Amino acid sequence: MWYVFIGMGVGIMLIPPTMLLAVLSTGFGHGNYLWAKVFFPYSMVLPVWRGVEIGLPLILLAFVQFPVYGGLIGACSSSVRGAAAVATIIGIVHVVAVAVCFASKSNYFS
Repeated sequence: MWYVFIGMGVGIMLIPPTMLLAVLSTGFGHGNYLWAKVFFPYSMVLPVWRGVEIGLPLILLAFVQFPVYGGLIGACSSSVRGAAAVATIIGIVHVVAVAVCFASKSNYFS
């Protein structure tokens, strides 16, 4: 059970550096959003699909993304094979989401 919290803690530690890079890449609305798309593809692609700007719910989604990743990996860490399988699945889903994010055209993001 503690592994869930350890995983979430690791995810929480990833928030500051990833958020910093994401915010810097936005260039106050004039950047290319590269790191925001790489680290937080769900928060970046949902506005494109729904035709809305990034709001508080999507910012909150970005903040919980890595702790959720860590918690899921931690929940399955009773075996190395289980944790590796979940980490692989999360990685694949994340990479696919990044690819969809870059393939999606938007008036909001370059």
